[in-house]
Amino acid sequence: ITNRLLILQQYDSNNLTIGNMSQSEDSILLQKCLQQISQAVPQSFVFVDNCGTAFRFLCAYLSFQKGEWILDGTARLRQRPIAHLVEAINNAGGEIHYMEKVGFAPLKIIGKTWQSDCFYIDASYSSQYVSALMLCLPFNACDARIVFDKNISSWQYIDLTLQLMTQIGINIHCQDGEILYKHTTKWSQKQMNVEADWSSAAFWYLYVALSDNQSLFIKGLSQSRLQPDSKIAIYMNTLGLTSFFNEHGAMIKKTKPMPKYFEADCNNTPDLVPILSVLCAGKQIKGCLHNVKNLQFKESNRIEALQKELSPFASVTYKNGTLTIVPTGNPFMKKHFFHSYTDHRIVMALAMLKHQIPQIEFDDTLCVKKSYPDFWKYYHQLIW
Repeated sequence: ITNRLLILQQYDSNNLTIGNMSQSEDSILLQKCLQQISQAVPQSFVFVDNCGTAFRFLCAYLSFQKGEWILDGTARLRQRPIAHLVEAINNAGGEIHYMEKVGFAPLKIIGKTWQSDCFYIDASYSSQYVSALMLCLPFNACDARIVFDKNISSWQYIDLTLQLMTQIGINIHCQDGEILYKHTTKWSQKQMNVEADWSSAAFWYLYVALSDNQSLFIKGLSQSRLQPDSKIAIYMNTLGLTSFFNEHGAMIKKTKPMPKYFEADCNNTPDLVPILSVLCAGKQIKGCLHNVKNLQFKESNRIEALQKELSPFASVTYKNGTLTIVPTGNPFMKKHFFHSYTDHRIVMALAMLKHQIPQIEFDDTLCVKKSYPDFWKYYHQLIW
């Protein structure tokens, strides 16, 4: 939510303020990049580390900012595909060039004043391609539409972008697989407050599921119609955990036994796959998680990471977009070393096996700052 609002704020910074902004490393990085861009000389280098969100959003945003821009990131970011977004922008009148490998960073972006009344986008790799174009429609400064395959993965993240823009007062809606935008320079909403983050809260659901604790209260967490990862409450209800909400937050309680089998369609919740996979391995239940193919394009190849790191406790196989977790029945060891793959969600999920494995070590613990800077603070309070 924060990252989307930061892009929109560039169009109307005098009138749009953002409350309760995320303090994640990714959001701070995007803020710094946008500040750099606003003060930049005509030719400038913009480095987005391994932040896929900033990479995609800025790829579109810089196309509308006058100047010559080099957009680049880490070695891992250079492996994350961007071709479909670049193709959509270039076909509509923008100008982006590959500096090395076709389809990947680094990119040379010739920013200019230009307009298009239609964008055609293949969003099979990432729904953020569509969101990136949506967020830049005000800079396009004309009525326009975005055409894409409505059966893409992670549709709810496009809907999140749509709802935020509508709340601000932007005239935009979805109809028959198209985003339809009517340009206006006046927005009605002046203040937008960012909800508590369900993607972070999901790890504490995993904590309750794997530990002896019967309940946990998460302060400030409320039911959300915006965030796809709020579906963790529905998944966990199937697994025996019930959520109770009041004006102060959410209480998670174990209310029934955990089943021996769990199945979920993760098309709209790919970031929950590490949590659900670790839960199945930790509780030694069989799991089938469908529509997870895009996990190979995240901060790490999460399919391979989960297969390797969970192998002592479960057989994790991948076929035709489905991840299947079958417990090995092997006893958990007292001490174990996990590889992090510099991936915040892999580390936070595996860390919750503390109840099963008393001594857990990682080769990198700082990567959690990418999305959840206070994770280890609360982890040590609860678990140690």
